[in-house]
Amino acid sequence: MRDHSRHSGVGIAALVLGVVAVLTACVPLLGEILALLPALGAIAFGIVGVRHHETGRAAGAGMAVVGAVLGGFSLAIVGLLFALSIMP
Repeated sequence: MRDHSRHSGVGIAALVLGVVAVLTACVPLLGEILALLPALGAIAFGIVGVRHHETGRAAGAGMAVVGAVLGGFSLAIVGLLFALSIMP
């Protein structure tokens, strides 16, 4: 039986990094560069958090999934802004 009384620190880290990535992606000029590391970290921690939930080591898969989605969303924002900046 799984013990859901403790939340996954990895899931919380994914959520925090995802929020930071989305917020920094919206900053003009430097935001495109600064958002890459938190976005990749959010995706990685999100995957690890979901794996921890599946194996029963921790609860909080929802936070991990939302963090990974926010990380992916910020990567899409960065990619879109970069593509728009190099278009003639």
